[in-house]
Amino acid sequence: MKVRYNKALGIGFIIFGMGLVFLGLLTGGGGGVKITFIIGGLEIWLGVTYLKKPYFVIDDNKLELYALAGNVLATYKFQSLKEIEINNNTMFLKQNGKRQKIKISTWMIDKGDWQKLLQKISSGM
Repeated sequence: MKVRYNKALGIGFIIFGMGLVFLGLLTGGGGGVKITFIIGGLEIWLGVTYLKKPYFVIDDNKLELYALAGNVLATYKFQSLKEIEINNNTMFLKQNGKRQKIKISTWMIDKGDWQKLLQKISSGM
């Protein structure tokens, strides 16, 4: 199951980036590349990336957390979804009597995907 970033983050970055590019256009050309164009372009790229890339992918025996550039940032392996525990919107992996925090921020997760994930984990499937 792919869990995506919160769409509001991506849209917000795109709007902010477009505002910076527009601001650069309004202030006119001074000959060089304006920093507002560079930062605006980066913000737009960041927003599009938030909308297209998954935050993490979880299946029956592992969770892969991705960096925005697309590389796997961390992999959490487990025997079944029953080893995943969620307390106060914090996700933990319980193995061999130890509890390891899975480093995700729930506010960055798409709300619909979060609800589907909660259902999937509670059913243990």
